[in-house]
Amino acid sequence: MGKRVIETKSFNLEQPVNRIREIVHFTNVDDLHWAGIVDFPPWEQLPFDTNIYNDLYILQGELIDRTNPSYTSGAFLSPGANKTFTAGPEGARLFAYQDRGALPCDHAMTSHQLDWHMGGTPDMKVASLIGVGHELMLVSWIRGTHMHFHRHPWGEEIFVLQGELRDERGHYPAGTWQRLHPGTGHAPYSETDTLILLRNGHLRAKGSDRNGTYLR
Repeated sequence: MGKRVIETKSFNLEQPVNRIREIVHFTNVDDLHWAGIVDFPPWEQLPFDTNIYNDLYILQGELIDRTNPSYTSGAFLSPGANKTFTAGPEGARLFAYQDRGALPCDHAMTSHQLDWHMGGTPDMKVASLIGVGHELMLVSWIRGTHMHFHRHPWGEEIFVLQGELRDERGHYPAGTWQRLHPGTGHAPYSETDTLILLRNGHLRAKGSDRNGTYLR
């Protein structure tokens, strides 16, 4: 059986942070581009592998860095090889991504540091989080925003943070993760104010080019 064109998983963001470490896998455990939700109980140190690339977006709680102020909900971190973080007094819930084929990149951004600009339509705003190896951005959809049908030659991943994203296939409320494999198309829209994390370029196969030609 061939690879699914679109993968969809969901998580209830309303439930409290687990007091015991919990990992929810959106992808297979050994996926080269792993994604999932991780809950850390209060004061637990994050044991992420510092020899590979990690993206961490804080959904709830806070992370404490000994050399900087704490990072709270809405902050984005891509920890370097020598970084150590500890969950705060209420614990921490993270949307996490790992690229096992890339090296660490030390980068951090709080919600107050975001630089918003107009996106693909006048009712859409975009704020870049990182652009090393692939693009990761926040996309804000005002109620009623529609995009025309388009394809993603290099694939795309979406995680709905607030509101609800829709397309011709269904409705995707907050907590929904989607992976659109290379070549997949959709026509997303929103009927309520919606905020998503959008990642693209990371599924590009070796030897692909900017015209969208790729080898799988």
